[in-house]
Parts: sequence; structure tokens; C-alpha cells
Amino acid sequence: MKQDLRSPQAATYRKLYNTARWHRTRNYQFQLDSKLCQWCLRKGYVTEAMVCHHIDKASKDSPSTFFKGPFVSLCYHCHDSDAQQEEKIGFSTSVGTDGWPIDDRHPSNRASHAPTR
Repeated sequence: MKQDLRSPQAATYRKLYNTARWHRTRNYQFQLDSKLCQWCLRKGYVTEAMVCHHIDKASKDSPSTFFKGPFVSLCYHCHDSDAQQEEKIGFSTSVGTDGWPIDDRHPSNRASHAPTR
């Protein structure tokens, strides 16, 4: 059996993902976003969303805020790589079809570095 390396706090909120209320919340979020990954759309791709992602990580801290959001619909790739990296470094490293970072918070998009478009 694989060892769970998550924090005790994570174990508490992970139980909420298995509730009927979460499944209703998730399905509603997918309806809002046409079941498409919103981050892939920003990059110019159309991908089916499979994950309802908490935009504000702190909203997972308590059951009273867990189901309120805000949320974004993501594909597995964006959730399991891009979202995790963004939480760690504070900005997304994803690039658009033009090869330039799409996140305004990315260092390359500072006024002194950004190309004129």
C-alpha cells in the first residue's frame, strides 16, 4: 500500500471530496465552464475538464468555505502539474500559442520585459 505523505490538515479536507455536496458543486462548476479546461483555453487548446480546482488554497481549510469556491475547471495535466507549481512559486509558467507566458504575474510579463503585442 502506498504511503500517504499529506499533512493531517489535508487528510481532513480530502474526506470532503467524497461527499454528495462536493459532487454537486463539481458538476455545477463544470456546467459554468462548459466542461472545458479553462487554463488550456487560455493557452489556445480545447481540453475536457476533469478537476474542479480551488483557486484559493485557503478555502479548503474549513468545511464552511470548502464548498464556496472560487473554483476553476481544469484537465488533469493542468491540475497535477501547472496548478501545483503555481501554488509553490506564485505564478504560472504556461505559455500561449505565441510562446510567451500567459500569466500576468510571470516575471517575463513585467513592463520592462514584456514584448509589445
